Amino acid sequence: MTVPVQVPFLSSTASGSTTVFPFSFKIAAAADLSVTLDGVLQTTGYTVSGVGETEGGDVTFAVAPAAGTKVVRFLNPVL
Repeated sequence: MTVPVQVPFLSSTASGSTTVFPFSFKIAAAADLSVTLDGVLQTTGYTVSGVGETEGGDVTFAVAPAAGTKVVRFLNPVL
């Protein structure tokens, strides 16, 4: 079985109106994905879709992060 190459880290700059930020790596549970806004770990205010999907999914914020905010999504599995 071939294991796909995955980059478990993505960074984007918020536009102030975008609420959906994709990630392109597999997570086994929503808790395995960490999200930071300008370096501050977020634990609420967003939902995660695509759990268990090889191609990844989306982080959807309830309120769009402010324009210019650095949005980082990274794999941080609970061991």
